[in-house]
Amino acid sequence: MEERIGRRMPPSYREFLKVTDGWRHAGGFVWLLAGTEQVRWHEDEMGLAEIFEEYLDEDAGPEERVEADIWRRGLQLDVESDATSVLMDPEDVDERGEWAVYTWASWRGAPPERHANFRVFMRAMYREFRSLRTGRGEG
Repeated sequence: MEERIGRRMPPSYREFLKVTDGWRHAGGFVWLLAGTEQVRWHEDEMGLAEIFEEYLDEDAGPEERVEADIWRRGLQLDVESDATSVLMDPEDVDERGEWAVYTWASWRGAPPERHANFRVFMRAMYREFRSLRTGRGEG
């Protein structure tokens, strides 16, 4: 997969792939996360970059541009979902080589949510899944 994608994957995602090649029910709204065969560059296939750019000021800096640029440069991990996108950002990298993960759902009416890395994303999805299944909050 790394050869096909042209990039070495971040550590927490590599560890995940050592255990499983994809995942069902990542949270309540992502029914299938990509395995090594389905992972691909998003390349703004839905035209969302332009939509998010409409809300930017002319002098928007890199931090404000993330919401638009992630659609052009992100690695798409969602395969089946309830109109929810999951993208890893190869340009939002920490000192350990971890890529940030962004999730966005049009029906939420909110900007993309940033997770520090794949491990943090999966923990959040577990909490969401558990909360929805049990009908209880995190408390």
